[in-house]
Amino acid sequence: MDGSVKNICPSCGHPDESTSHITRCSDPGRLASLRAAVDDLSEWMEENDTDPYLQYLIEEYLLGQGELDMCDIIDGQPVYIAFAEIHDILGWDNFVEGRISKRLVHLQAQYLSTIQTFVQPSSWASGLMRQLLLLTHQQWLYRNCTVHYKAEGRSLHQHEQILRKVTTLLHTDEDMLMPEDRNLLHIDFANLADGPTIAQERWIASMNSALAARRIQRARRGGELDYPTLGGDFIKRDRKGLLFSTNSHVKSIAGRVLAVLGVFLLRCTDRPKLHHLRKKLSMASSSGLSLPVFW
Repeated sequence: MDGSVKNICPSCGHPDESTSHITRCSDPGRLASLRAAVDDLSEWMEENDTDPYLQYLIEEYLLGQGELDMCDIIDGQPVYIAFAEIHDILGWDNFVEGRISKRLVHLQAQYLSTIQTFVQPSSWASGLMRQLLLLTHQQWLYRNCTVHYKAEGRSLHQHEQILRKVTTLLHTDEDMLMPEDRNLLHIDFANLADGPTIAQERWIASMNSALAARRIQRARRGGELDYPTLGGDFIKRDRKGLLFSTNSHVKSIAGRVLAVLGVFLLRCTDRPKLHHLRKKLSMASSSGLSLPVFW
């Protein structure tokens, strides 16, 4: 550390700033940022059919900023006591870094089994961990804004960098996100562009997290690999080794190429093979663009 820089929290002046202080800072601005992040988490928990009492416990625990034990929040609910005891052993820092107990997931799984839902315990758990990491990341962003920027935030160059990231992410294909994350592309982007830089940073962090989650899901399933092209569209390779495009302009060009290729091949092919060749061209044309790698 640079000896000329005082090791104090830039927001509240707490001495010997540590990583654990990031989510415990009592500065009014940091508290407002934390409450906004908890509100986002609460909305996510509601949308993902979280056990209402578990949701209450998580919200109260996070707003306590490490000053409350989970056992202190439990009120006459013996079924949750074992979870609370294990949770308090893990502690605040582990929780806000996305480490959760198996007992928490077990309680949520029990609740899901009593209602009609498509939510799976495993996807709920991974989603909760991602949301907790995002909450901590947002606190880091707020802290760094205080350290590096004046007033509202950034220099002209830094503003341009942020808006460039936002613009790039705006062209994300919905297929690149999991269904539960696609709402990120349905917000009012005019308000986002005109709003505070912290809101833009939070949206960028949310998008990067959602894109990473989708890549991990596809890698585990052995699914499609996407090849980016100009204009934010994609050429994809499916499980059969066929290439196809999501870009209507590419499809149109490909259709004309197929037609020319078909005429050329028909002129150069003997009669017994014509029916088989026509069938191949018809199948390729009907799919917009579906060309085998080796045809």
